[in-house]
Amino acid sequence: MKKKIIKIPIYGGVLKIKIVKNWKKLNKKFNCNYTNSVDGCAYYTIDKDGVTNFHIEFLGKPSLGVIVHESVHCVNHIFRSRGVKLNVKKDEHQAYFTEWIFEQVSNYIEEFVNKLEK
Repeated sequence: MKKKIIKIPIYGGVLKIKIVKNWKKLNKKFNCNYTNSVDGCAYYTIDKDGVTNFHIEFLGKPSLGVIVHESVHCVNHIFRSRGVKLNVKKDEHQAYFTEWIFEQVSNYIEEFVNKLEK
């Protein structure tokens, strides 16, 4: 499945979104043990050029709930890697940024996945 790569505004780095058929490559690369009961994951890596890559991957076409779930994890990874402290009393920026991540994933689903189903 084709992955989508998007530059992340303000914080830098890139967002990489992908749907996988299984978790074999991810399990091997990171020595983890995801099973088919795991619908999605979010993680980040730093490449040899120092660019931070924030990954969201799904096992098949995700539900809206799974997209939201992984979007929150991705936002938290970005904030943590950039030293942004969450503030539950002033969370408007977090909400907008989560919305942006969600929209990027939704656009990917619309662009690549839904076309394959037609």
